[in-house]
Order: sequence, then structure tokens, then C-alpha cells
Amino acid sequence: MEPIYNRLRKLRYIVENNSYIIVIILFLTVFSWIGNFIISNDIELFNDRPNVKSLLRLLSVGFSIITAIYGLYTFIYSKIDKIDNERKVEEFTKIEKNNRILASELASKEKQIRGNCRSILKKIFEKFNLDNSSRITLFYCRKLCRKPTEFHILERYSKGGGKDHYQPEASYLISIGFIKNVWQSGFYSDIGKCPSYPESGKKISTKRKEYIQYQLENYEITEDMIKNMNMKSCDFVGKNLSDDFANLIILFESNRSGKLSHITEDKLNKFLDSTFLREHLISHVELLNWISSKQSQLPNNTNEITSSDIKNEFNRS
Repeated sequence: MEPIYNRLRKLRYIVENNSYIIVIILFLTVFSWIGNFIISNDIELFNDRPNVKSLLRLLSVGFSIITAIYGLYTFIYSKIDKIDNERKVEEFTKIEKNNRILASELASKEKQIRGNCRSILKKIFEKFNLDNSSRITLFYCRKLCRKPTEFHILERYSKGGGKDHYQPEASYLISIGFIKNVWQSGFYSDIGKCPSYPESGKKISTKRKEYIQYQLENYEITEDMIKNMNMKSCDFVGKNLSDDFANLIILFESNRSGKLSHITEDKLNKFLDSTFLREHLISHVELLNWISSKQSQLPNNTNEITSSDIKNEFNRS
């Protein structure tokens, strides 16, 4: 029956999109109705003109035929419309299901990317023999551009004390803070210059003011910003790892003065290049941004990205 239904669908499309056919059908329907009305009610018109009377009888028969065809048309096309509607519901249900699967796969891949980056940061942490006073953070730009305005945390690693806690949605302006210096210089360190922020002890108020003053003068970090930090670092080392495909910065911090003095640009470059960790980090950021771009391109009720697309891109990276 499907070939017949397809021909009928095509016929309806032709009729509904051709004004001439519609006018002809309307013309025949009106005049056949007039002929049927005259004949059915025995109205004495054109009795002296047998040819016209015969035409009226023919129109009356034509009206009956048109009525029968219309009834058959209504029945058949109601069945076709029901089939088409059921198919649409089935298609949208399938699309909705695929979108849920896709969203789940995207979330899973993002989680895997962040997990891999955390493992890389752990290797770097262990390579440079850092302790629980330190942490490493990887910042990335969600959109590749020559002049980014803000960064987000991709992953962070520390040995404890809640120093690795972060909010994924929090943004960090590139116009202030230590990130600004790293982005502009490529490599930047501030070791042993910033006063420590004491949690207790003598002259705590004076020492805290010194820390706040240093942060404000050198990095435009205000006292309110410092209050919201879960780690008040005094030593910083940062490296810009960006390339033509991804913007990212790795930042070392410690709240104990001198703990990062052994981290130099040469040592960091040598370790990242010899282990290919730089390439791995860059590729992970590329993939994460690729996933984000695909998510933003997806219309509300359609699915143009497949599971194989994700797997191929993930394997490529």
C-alpha cells in the first residue's frame, strides 16, 4: 500500500500547489451542484431546450460523482494523515532520545577530558616535588581568539586542604591578576617578594595588610577578592601554553615563600616537551572547545552531531 499512498501524497501536493486545478475543481463543483439542485427539485427551467436539460442532468450526475469522490478522498487521506502523524511522533521521539544520549556522551567526554588533565597536572606536581602548600591550575579560554578577555579553570590539582576546589563557571579576567602577566610575557614568576598571608600569629593584622597592599599594587587584586580566595598564595609561577588552536595557561601557586623557586622556564619546557604533556593539554582543550561548539550549534529539537563524530574527534586528539 505504501507505493499507492506515496502517489496519493504526490497527487495532493500537486493539486494543493496548483491554483489552476483548484479553480477548475471549484468551477465544476459549483456548476454540478447547480445542475443537481435544478434536477433534484424538478425546477422547470430550459424545458424547451433539451440540450441544456441534458447538460443539467449530466451535471447532476457529476455532482453525485464529485460527492462520492470527496467522501472517498476524505477517508483515504485521513488514513494517510494518521500514518504521517504517527511517523512524525516516532521521528521526534527518536530525535529526543538521540539528543539525550548525545548530551550524556558529551558530558561523559567532558568529564573524561578534565580527568585526563588532572592526571597530567598530578604528574607535573610530582615531577617538581611540590607539597601541600602548593597547587597547579590549568586555565583555558572557551573560545579561540587572538585577544581573549577571560579564562576559566579547566582543572586544578593539589594534595589536600581544599586547595584544589574551584567553580567551573567562574571566570578570570585577563586584564588583572597574575594571569595578565603570564599572558603578556609567556613566562612569569614572582618568588619571595609577596608577603605571606598569615592565618594566626603576632602582628596578623599588619601582615595581612601588607599582603593585601602587595596584591593590589602588583596585580590589581582587591581586599574583597582576597577574602573570597580559598588559598592566599604568595609565590607564583606561570607559563603560557597557547598555540594557534587553543589558549591555555598553567599556573603554580604556593602560600609558603620560596617553595616554587626551583621551577624555571627551561625546566618546565624541557619536562613538558620531553613527555609530550604540552601537546596532550593543548589537544584536550581543542577537543573540549570542539564539543562546546557542537553543543551550541545544535537546534532545540534536532541532532546533527553523532556519537561517531565525538569518538572520531576524541581519538584524533
